[in-house]
Amino acid sequence: MKEFGYEEALFGIGLSYGKVSGYATPEEAQQHDAWSRLCELAQTLALYGAGGHDKFLRQIGVILDITAPLYWWKQMDTYKVSTVAQSESTMHTLLKNPITKDCFEFRYVPDFYINFLEDLRKHKDFIRLNACLPQSWLQRRIWTGNYAVLKNIILQRENHKLPEWKFFFDALLPALGHPELLPVKHPFSRADTTAKASADETLSGEG
Repeated sequence: MKEFGYEEALFGIGLSYGKVSGYATPEEAQQHDAWSRLCELAQTLALYGAGGHDKFLRQIGVILDITAPLYWWKQMDTYKVSTVAQSESTMHTLLKNPITKDCFEFRYVPDFYINFLEDLRKHKDFIRLNACLPQSWLQRRIWTGNYAVLKNIILQRENHKLPEWKFFFDALLPALGHPELLPVKHPFSRADTTAKASADETLSGEG
């Protein structure tokens, strides 16, 4: 897992409030008191529900290495805006390795069906093999998104009935560099007026 763009995103917030205009780089701004207030402001802005106040989250990139069944990827693929993924292509890899129980989520696929698929593979019958793959087939992808996408995923999937979403969050959240910017435990519903007042007060003082 990799992250990028946090400092630049906060620097952009500071430009909006006229607090870092005198600094050439985010690294320079971090040497001054205004930076700690930007960190506090970012946490408040990140919890806004609407109005574009949390747009800086789109500048904080995340790259994940995910192995998951096709039925989970069907849901993950609904998050298309500002994301990209590259996967183990079935076109190029499906015939290369033996098909075993380890190729499927929870190993639920019965032995006779695995043997059927393996027989198709041995005969290099790619068309039939590809058509007959169960939805529990595991596929590895390198997924690139951002904190804004992760925020939506958490709000929409945190209590989802598919156990893979719990596995995803259990693996993702402890590894995040800035979980304070996401509704990790409870979805937030905060009135924009109240949140904006709090946010403005964060940077109103001189430091």
